Amino acid sequence: MDEKNPNMMIAGREGDEAAAFLPELKWMEEDARRWRFVKTTPLKPYIYTLSFQGVRIAPLGDIHALTGKSGNGKTMTFTAMIVALLGKAQGELRCCLPAGRARKVVYVDTEMGVNDTNLVVKRVYTLMGWDWSEDREEFQVYYLREVTDIKQRWKIVLKAMWEERPEAVFLDGMLDFVDDLNDNGECMKLVREVMAAATVFNVSLWCLLHENPGNEKMAGHLGTALERKVTEVLVTEKKKEGGFVRFVVTQKKARGGDVPDICFTVQPAENGIWVPVIEELPFPAPSAPSGKSTGDSEGVDPKVVEMVRK
Repeated sequence: MDEKNPNMMIAGREGDEAAAFLPELKWMEEDARRWRFVKTTPLKPYIYTLSFQGVRIAPLGDIHALTGKSGNGKTMTFTAMIVALLGKAQGELRCCLPAGRARKVVYVDTEMGVNDTNLVVKRVYTLMGWDWSEDREEFQVYYLREVTDIKQRWKIVLKAMWEERPEAVFLDGMLDFVDDLNDNGECMKLVREVMAAATVFNVSLWCLLHENPGNEKMAGHLGTALERKVTEVLVTEKKKEGGFVRFVVTQKKARGGDVPDICFTVQPAENGIWVPVIEELPFPAPSAPSGKSTGDSEGVDPKVVEMVRK
């Protein structure tokens, strides 16, 4: 028997024999006591980052998912969330971080072209009322499309979280951090590391991942692994109503409160940039696009114009 614990017996083996179990794993070399959970008294409350109609979501130190079919307003939804987090309420979508706490956001783009990423930034600047010539420390964008090494991409994100110290990180999109979204081992490893990063850096970490064609599940084994671990899943859908387009964001999964549907249209701002406009219940009929707001106008995203016209 083990002299330190005479009652120790694993699967019928005495202490010395048990210590020789699976020697190739070298588990006896681990300092397991380092990972003992230390209970906190009093229990620390969750610090949520966003709320909609008073329902709080997306706590610090955890991960969340945004999904939907291609072209169904996912990046526009991220835009509205980012602006709300930075302190400019979008309808009933608001930041609910404690007063006095810094509000900083990192947005990571892995797939869009330079012009599309610029448009995301311009939308945020437009909704925040910032001057385009300014470099705002509280909103930093990382453009990783040209980084072809998957591991390097993830390392850059980790270093960005360490250097920027944000409250929220938006990964647009999650698919570009794996070589094979159906490799269960690779996908589980990434999700574990994303969860760990959210905890270590104490950030609200949003992961964007497309839905599978033909069903409402997030793509591949990556989507399955991610859905199991996130605090909530929000799904975007484009709907045509009376010749206009609305986007509806529905909460598919929630560990906390149940959030009502978030509905928005895409409309031109005074500078010609098309931005998400969150509507209040009951939904008013959106104003018709003016003749000046065309796909050829300077600063207007032609793809969004075409989407609104359909």
